[in-house]
Amino acid sequence: MLNNANLTVTAWHDERLVGISRSLTDFTYVAYLADLAVDAEYQRHGIGKRLIHETKQRLGRECTIVLLAAPKANGYYPKLGFEHNPRAWMLKGNSLAASAGTAAVEAGIALAHEDGGSPASRVSGLPSPPGERGFLVAKPEKP
Repeated sequence: MLNNANLTVTAWHDERLVGISRSLTDFTYVAYLADLAVDAEYQRHGIGKRLIHETKQRLGRECTIVLLAAPKANGYYPKLGFEHNPRAWMLKGNSLAASAGTAAVEAGIALAHEDGGSPASRVSGLPSPPGERGFLVAKPEKP
């Protein structure tokens, strides 16, 4: 979880970790604040607000922070200036793999495993993530 975040800010009291902000971001357009957690004993002292501030300081000026609030924290974020966005969508767990496979079969598309090289580069022209191999790539079946 921590190894794959590319922006992590922590709050400490002496040797004790009391808060963490963990984000995935391109530093320019969007940052997904995946986790904001403050030890219960240290809540209501501005630590969460400061973690978000420190996160924002490390992003580009125009970069937007997005997040999914835990139900108990839903009322917290408007106090910090966050705006509710009713256009957010979630796809949980294996939902994408299951629905993509079903849709592909119904559309007559074969899902093929690409061996070697960089599948992401061949498919989209983008560099592949470090260590990624074995993407599923939709290819039309030959007539």
